[in-house]
Amino acid sequence: VHFTSAWRDLSRVWYNWEVLSLMNRRLHYRPTGFKFAGLRRQLAEMMYKYTINSNSLVSCVTVECLHAFLKVHYGAKHVLLHENCLPSHELTIQGVGGLTSEQAHIAEAALQGFARAAARLFMPGCWRRGVAPALKLAAVVLRTIHAYTEESKAAERPALDVRPAAIAMQFELVCKWGQAQSAASPGSPQEACEAADVLLQMLKQPGVHWRTKVCVLAVVGPALRTLHLTAGAGEMDEQ
Repeated sequence: VHFTSAWRDLSRVWYNWEVLSLMNRRLHYRPTGFKFAGLRRQLAEMMYKYTINSNSLVSCVTVECLHAFLKVHYGAKHVLLHENCLPSHELTIQGVGGLTSEQAHIAEAALQGFARAAARLFMPGCWRRGVAPALKLAAVVLRTIHAYTEESKAAERPALDVRPAAIAMQFELVCKWGQAQSAASPGSPQEACEAADVLLQMLKQPGVHWRTKVCVLAVVGPALRTLHLTAGAGEMDEQ
């Protein structure tokens, strides 16, 4: 309660409501302003570790806190994605053969935490820097699906069965990636074709699950179509 609201010719309820609305508008129209460095960056990294290493309840709350935190720090999402999220998730992909059945919950927490963070923080703006960066982010999701599907496991590696919900969240990421598609800034057609070629090479690998193949085609097709709908179509046809 504002200490001077009783002296005004306004209702205390109305006055406090207007002050709250004003503060909310200021937070909405002024979303950035702090440099993502030092203690602030360490705090964001710590929240992301809670996201991928905790249970679902803690992970969901941490993702929302991280989303609000990144809104007031300029350039934070790009740095956090490429210097923290993707390197740590690469360890999750490569560690599929080194975990036992008793350690499956570690992989499940990492998969679900990455999916929550990517869907909330990174997928909505993954097309802003062009088609090639968007394809590289989608490639991480596809490699995750490829690593944790049964047909992709080598016979000499121990089986690691994670809950279907953890894999299903990766398929949802592919859907969110496609829904965020934008042709506003397609970027370099050559880089996009190279990134698409890397994904298409997955189709030639032995033991790839058919769901992974469908996801690869669902990602590469719309991405290349985006280039054809823009001024880069001529350059792409020359590739």
